[in-house]
Amino acid sequence: MPIGTGRIGTGVAPIPCQWGQGTGRLPRMQHEYAFEMAASNVRFGAGVTREVGQDLVDLGVRRALVVTDPVVARLPPMQVVLESLAAAGVEAIVYDRVRIEPTDTSFHDAIAFANEHAIDGIVAVGGGSVIDTAKA
Repeated sequence: MPIGTGRIGTGVAPIPCQWGQGTGRLPRMQHEYAFEMAASNVRFGAGVTREVGQDLVDLGVRRALVVTDPVVARLPPMQVVLESLAAAGVEAIVYDRVRIEPTDTSFHDAIAFANEHAIDGIVAVGGGSVIDTAKA
């Protein structure tokens, strides 16, 4: 269509669609890119908690700080973690003073506790507050 013709008020020529050749579909990729992203191991499913001891051994951990809260410390998942660590020969040092909505003070308490023990790994058993404290 020549410039200035067609619809009233159009003063530009139509531009051919190069995105999918006017089909409305994505064009074929001309290049392929690959990348690697290192991430923490995340596993879901029945029985995976029993594998934590061997996972730590594979990472070279011999003495692990197990971070939890006073309620979870008495529940079966905590017992499973402790049994798994013992079976793998990993010594467990339990910190069970995590509070809901941890503060700087509670983080400092956990850090001081960890510094009192020669640990070479950390396991968090619990929810968000436990995980946040373990990361501190």
